[in-house]
Amino acid sequence: MQVEGVSMRWTLGFARTMAGLVSALGLLGVASEAFACGGCFGLATSNAPVVGHRMAFALSEGRTVLWDQFEYSGAPEEFSWVLPVAPGAYLEASTDAWFDALEGYTRVAVQAPPLNCASGGSSGCGWAQSDSGVALSSDGYIDQRPGVIVLHRDTVGPYDTVTLRSTSGDALSEWLVQNGFVIPEDVTPIIAAYVAEGADFIALRLRPGTGVTQMTPVRVVTPNGPAILPLRMVAAGVGDWVDIVLYVIGDQRFGLPDLLEVSPDFGRLSFDFSTNDSNYLELRRAALARNEGRVFLTAYASEGDLAGVRQGRSFSTSSGKGSSTELVSLYFQQALDNAGAMRLDACDPIAAKLRPDRRVVADCVEGLECPPLGADEVRAGELECGGFDDVAAALTGQRLPRQTWLTRLELRLPRQALAMDCVVEPNVDQVAVSNSLQAQRFSNPPCDLPIFSSSLSPAPPRSFGSWVLASTLFCAFLRRRVKRAA
Repeated sequence: MQVEGVSMRWTLGFARTMAGLVSALGLLGVASEAFACGGCFGLATSNAPVVGHRMAFALSEGRTVLWDQFEYSGAPEEFSWVLPVAPGAYLEASTDAWFDALEGYTRVAVQAPPLNCASGGSSGCGWAQSDSGVALSSDGYIDQRPGVIVLHRDTVGPYDTVTLRSTSGDALSEWLVQNGFVIPEDVTPIIAAYVAEGADFIALRLRPGTGVTQMTPVRVVTPNGPAILPLRMVAAGVGDWVDIVLYVIGDQRFGLPDLLEVSPDFGRLSFDFSTNDSNYLELRRAALARNEGRVFLTAYASEGDLAGVRQGRSFSTSSGKGSSTELVSLYFQQALDNAGAMRLDACDPIAAKLRPDRRVVADCVEGLECPPLGADEVRAGELECGGFDDVAAALTGQRLPRQTWLTRLELRLPRQALAMDCVVEPNVDQVAVSNSLQAQRFSNPPCDLPIFSSSLSPAPPRSFGSWVLASTLFCAFLRRRVKRAA
């Protein structure tokens, strides 16, 4: 797809969140393009490698989960990936299918207006997908250094990970550099600020010999963590602008109170029958340029999408092999499709367990007493299929699935706006926002149109010549009326 003239392909997502502040730094990549999250730290040869971000929050009782994904360019050895997190945060593996499904399900589609054809020809009406977002897929650590504590080591998917704590930003930066992470000088003060605010850090790098050609997504879960959009660290590695798509899953429709909410000028929305496309992206760009770019728009917001609610149209997996009218089944089909499975319906029985009135509760922790399940509850582990558990991670601790909202927020922020982190809070407006739009204008219709139309949504004449003819007839009519009045 094309957004802002840039072809966006996503291969890496992961989450990070912290009590008050969250961020991430890019590590490694593939060939000429690499994918990571947060602030991307590259060598001097890689100026402004970050093109855009996709993030997802799941805000529920007792915990916050944040997935993040961004695209950057450059060679794998040029990048480092470090995540400031809250004490107690932990890392889990995720899947590319999560963002693939969210993107396909929530992106804007524009329908052609109805035509009142003079010749009775075919109207050629239909849906045109207007992509409204960014889419737009041996240890060796030094254990100790004065001022830096290694809290935990682990292997998550193809990654070696280490959790760090420090009382000195300089000491932490030196530790990272000594262990092979590239830290630009202008980022050191940002790291020091997070250290002063009490953040721990998770550092990741690929294990040698894993043979992966695409970075595997991960997510970070934080107990009792607030929802903060970590724009300060996002600034690392970006150019003059950065595109961001943020999905928020929670008990309400969410927004960004630190920024101005805008909307495209839908009165100018036009459909071109010759290309089967609309000018939605142009209107979106104009809206996101208002207020010097310090704005966001809500492209989609609805309640119950993770409870099996079916939309009025079908959504396909990225390969087109599978399709569904609801999000959960689409996610599992996309995950199986990405894995090369022969049958994309293998997880359908799991999706059926997710009922609108069954609350998802966390799995039991080994060694701790596990309370019995209520009649209206289901364990998160029962919603996992083939290791694909992003839906379970998103719904754990939420209210009933039918009361859980999915909101899609879009931003195109200037670098100057990345000097602060933004809070994610319930929107003042709690009405649903549809991603199915109908154009009120059109061009290049596939049939002859009458000069005058009685349509409720009047369409302009087909060509300039039609306008000339209409104007000539109208002027002649006025001249006759004037002569008769004289």
